[in-house]
Amino acid sequence: MVNVRAKNGIIINVVCGVVNIKRQYHIHFLRVVPNFQIFVIKRKVNNIMKWFISTKFLEKDKATELISIALISEFDEEFYALNKNCDLKAAWKDFYTRENILKQIYNEYLKTDSIQNIFPFNYKTMKKIFKIRSLDYSTIRIKILNLLSMQNPEFWGYCCSYDWFLFCKIFGKRFDLPKKFPIYCKDLKQYIDERKISTKFKNVKYYSAIEKVKWIKNIYKDLL
Repeated sequence: MVNVRAKNGIIINVVCGVVNIKRQYHIHFLRVVPNFQIFVIKRKVNNIMKWFISTKFLEKDKATELISIALISEFDEEFYALNKNCDLKAAWKDFYTRENILKQIYNEYLKTDSIQNIFPFNYKTMKKIFKIRSLDYSTIRIKILNLLSMQNPEFWGYCCSYDWFLFCKIFGKRFDLPKKFPIYCKDLKQYIDERKISTKFKNVKYYSAIEKVKWIKNIYKDLL
């Protein structure tokens, strides 16, 4: 028996050409080597896939602006993006947003002390990071559609009202969502409270969307 990791990160068992997989997938023959075969796996069309979602945002008097968004699937496929269209100047002026969300983004992209000495945490540096690393709504939308194109996604969040609103906003109005997308996001916090599930995990304050979404996925796996 040989374990093979496919491009999408799924580990499969291969025994003399027999592939053991719990879920249904399209299996595409790739090449033959002695005693067994290696396959590339693509998820079956219309298969329901769980995706976990988290965002970071700036609250303004008359609007809420997306700063970053992260999605991760039940098989650890990730998408993470900064929003090029956010009002970075307003985000910098807001103390909470600057010292928590923007500072976390700064530490994510400039990880070493030597680099941070050259590029200190200030508005000028953050402007450069967003100029290089961020994506506009159109590009974010296309990348999400490409990632989820062969699936019927099921979305989960944690206290996710804002997250879902901002996710839908990427596509326009709520009913502009792709036909295969649900018009709601399942809330893990609500699920826990309604069923009075006893939990041992700590509700850690993650100021990074990608770290928060990984935490949500882990909680889901532990509970469900």
